[in-house]
Amino acid sequence: MTAARETHTASASVPVSKGFAMPSVSAHVATTLAAHIEHVFGVMGNGNAYLLDALVRGTGATYTAMRHEAGGVVAADAHFRASGRIAAATATYGAGFTNTLTALAESVQAHIPLILVVGDEPTSGPRPWDVDQIAMASAVGARTYTVGRADAAATTVIAIEHALAYRVPTVLAIPYDVAALEAGPVPDAPAPVLPAPLAPTAFGRAEIAELAQVLAGAEHPFLLAGRGAWLSGASGPLGALADRIGAVTASTALGRGVFPDARYDLGVAGGFGAEGGMALVHEADVAVVFGAALNQFTMRFGELFAPGTRVVQVDVAPAATHAHVGGFIRGDAATVASALVAELDAIGAVPRGWREQIDLPALTAREQGEEYAADGRLDPRAVAVRIGALAGGSRRRLGRRPLHRLGEHVLAGRLPRPDDHGGHGVPVDRPRLPLGPGRRARASPTRPSC
Repeated sequence: MTAARETHTASASVPVSKGFAMPSVSAHVATTLAAHIEHVFGVMGNGNAYLLDALVRGTGATYTAMRHEAGGVVAADAHFRASGRIAAATATYGAGFTNTLTALAESVQAHIPLILVVGDEPTSGPRPWDVDQIAMASAVGARTYTVGRADAAATTVIAIEHALAYRVPTVLAIPYDVAALEAGPVPDAPAPVLPAPLAPTAFGRAEIAELAQVLAGAEHPFLLAGRGAWLSGASGPLGALADRIGAVTASTALGRGVFPDARYDLGVAGGFGAEGGMALVHEADVAVVFGAALNQFTMRFGELFAPGTRVVQVDVAPAATHAHVGGFIRGDAATVASALVAELDAIGAVPRGWREQIDLPALTAREQGEEYAADGRLDPRAVAVRIGALAGGSRRRLGRRPLHRLGEHVLAGRLPRPDDHGGHGVPVDRPRLPLGPGRRARASPTRPSC
């Protein structure tokens, strides 16, 4: 297997498929893809053979062959979760494509940008073994872009731009009868253009000013952040905001560690939270949620906040995502948090000292467990503590099975704080078949220093 390279160096040569005088459509896709993506994972078949030939022979991208098409998508997913850089997966048409669907659905629901390059039915129509791939990808929430002879490079850039702008997997399809067609010299396609962080509107700015007044007067302020806060780079602004108002903090399972000051952090909120810490959340008079979807697990099935808590959500979603949210500000988490800090400074807000009076270590303490449980098997609590001790110094990434695995709640509270990409592991967001092995295979080499 070719060693993973962390810095992509574009090749000056133009990939030419064997037997063709000019670069093929697949070569256009491969060259353009490699200009923006360092790693491709997948399984070769008739539908993507020309693509992989051009990619390996004529670009600096690294291709890793997988044993199953789902593993290719999972590896590309894990590459982004572990490094913050987009990767690609590839599969052939028909059954090769359908093999990717469970992993593709997971990545869609987790908002992981990646490119899935697949072969597709010929432009003349489906063959007996073809399926409606566009409809199937759409059914799990992924948009498909189909390349043609004249626009393969531009369409590839559009697909990458879509994936990054909307944080979603995007399918790039190469029709079977188009893949090997001569397409002329590879054009200089423009770089993907990404939107700036979502800034609040005039109404949003007014809501920020009002929220700052509310936070300045709060006796028991509480801040909750999710993976969206990690993705926006909101750690610094959120830490400053917590300090300005003296807030107790917590995060979702995928946002763990986003608050820089662990002294006043309850760890993971919701079903993974320590009972004492979750009881403290009920004392909050104002709670502000940054970049968290507030699913049923984070909300403890509606029991996270007390009925009297004023809950305000900050998110890039079009509207609030839970019925208990009483106020909503649409905007980037880092942008809104910074704006709140500025407003609080302008009005001279000072913290009330609530969090300094709380014994957080006692509230977040968990039973350590004995090495062996009463039935003679290993106690998962003790196992988690030991894993945390072994992983704490090296910050190694730990693969996880889906959330329904016995003992996952134990791991959520006992592993050490994650690094700057939000999480030691790459947990799945859908309680389905295990996707962990492919992630473990990719997460480790993504950051060799870990």
